[in-house]
Amino acid sequence: MKSSLKPSLPWIAAEIALDLICTALLALGPYFQKLLFDTALPSGVHAVLVLCGAYLLVQLAYSICSWLCMKATWKGAIWFERSLKRRFFHALLAKSKVDFFSRDTGEYLAMQSSDITALEQDYLQPLVDVIRSFNMFVVYGIILFAAIDWRIGLVIFLATLVVLAGPHLTGKASSRTRQTYQQSVGTYTSAVQDWLAGFSAVNRFTAPAIEKAHEAVLGQTADKRYAYGKAKSLALGVDTGAVRFLQAAAFAVVAILLCLGKISVGTAVAAFGYVECFLSPLNSILYDVSTLQGIKETKQRFEEFTTSAQTQQTQALSAPSGLQDALELNNVCVSRGEFSFGPVSLRLEKGKKYALIGANGSGKSTLLKLMTGEVLPDSGCITLDGQPINELDTTQVIACVTQREHLFRTGSRENITVYGAYPLEKAVHTARHIKLPFFEKALGGGISNCQELSGGEQEAIAYLRMTAQDCDIVLLDEPFAAADVNATHAMEQHLLTAPEMKNKTVVVITHDHSEHLEQYDEVLQMKDGTLVSHND
Repeated sequence: MKSSLKPSLPWIAAEIALDLICTALLALGPYFQKLLFDTALPSGVHAVLVLCGAYLLVQLAYSICSWLCMKATWKGAIWFERSLKRRFFHALLAKSKVDFFSRDTGEYLAMQSSDITALEQDYLQPLVDVIRSFNMFVVYGIILFAAIDWRIGLVIFLATLVVLAGPHLTGKASSRTRQTYQQSVGTYTSAVQDWLAGFSAVNRFTAPAIEKAHEAVLGQTADKRYAYGKAKSLALGVDTGAVRFLQAAAFAVVAILLCLGKISVGTAVAAFGYVECFLSPLNSILYDVSTLQGIKETKQRFEEFTTSAQTQQTQALSAPSGLQDALELNNVCVSRGEFSFGPVSLRLEKGKKYALIGANGSGKSTLLKLMTGEVLPDSGCITLDGQPINELDTTQVIACVTQREHLFRTGSRENITVYGAYPLEKAVHTARHIKLPFFEKALGGGISNCQELSGGEQEAIAYLRMTAQDCDIVLLDEPFAAADVNATHAMEQHLLTAPEMKNKTVVVITHDHSEHLEQYDEVLQMKDGTLVSHND
């Protein structure tokens, strides 16, 4: 968490320094009351007016410093939240495909919203408030012992030690129930995301059933929140009782000393004022310590998540720039629930074009995911030019276009180049070769939101993105399923016959079993997770 705090440190330091000044100014209030009773009133009107003027200046200075302190608080919180979100997003992008897809997207969204918000509100500010409260303790403690009465200060100090034991008694239960609640929020977010994504299936028959399912998940989340609320309420109740104990102890010692004639009325009034001032930082510390105890597991989860992803990224992998010979699968097997894939052995040679056919669920998409690293084999080995593919960064070698390739909610150029990561020139060259009217519009920047395009147009954008990547191995999962006949023919001919595609290894999943398969060098057929034919 230190790295996330670093950008906020100047503002945190300013907040603490300004708060210290505010505390010192605020601490003069009860002391002015003491002076009023013990010094100014016996001295006459002039002394009272001077004291009133000084008190007004103190309040004005306090207001200005308090305003500046609040500005610093906002700045520190914003920079901390920004740092957390930057670190979280960086960790997400650093994950391997296998690791990323091991969780539902809703869990990441819940972490990005709930956990980061909780860390900003329930970690940073309580942490700073503990330091600010310590400043108040020091200032008020010095005044109580030095300027008021050491006996009153001693009683308050000893009572405070008893009070501070409260958070340790209730913190673990609060932390545990909070973590359970945060996990349930992730589950709820994933479920809602799933229902909204399937909104096309909502009608007057299905809506009540979906609403019932929502109510069940919502109820479970509410139960977890109530459990957290009970634990938090207990912690706050214990803290409140402890503070009242301190207040009663201070009242008793002041009353006894006043009855015995050991202190003046002005000292008693000032002492009561400082006791009230003392309660504010004490309440704050008790609340903040309880809050920090409750956020402990969330903080640990965030640290583990970001640290593990960064560790994966720092592990140096060899990054070949192209394919020299072949991509090979040797006795590869994968089991996913009831589905079993393999053993499959296959050699994909440089420059050859392969059609991959088979019924739905036969293992075609799994085969492509194995080659891209999205799925890891349970046994067997996948090699690129003789090197295990899991030890390589194949970004510059393998490009994959899935059946429903995701396009970002932005313009066509940004989607083709992925925000400028790939050069546009390759896609421009492809468009000149294929000569589809839509390509001219896409490359001209005339499309502002690619998610609003038709299915066939989205496939065309995905195809241009693939050509912009310019990889030696191209994997396509039914890339033209939604395109019209003319567009399909144009893109497929480019894929199989264009000069720039000559040395590229191409694997296309297709359900089209017409004579066009003769254009491929080999036809691979999958059935029940195994390769049943391998025809030239």
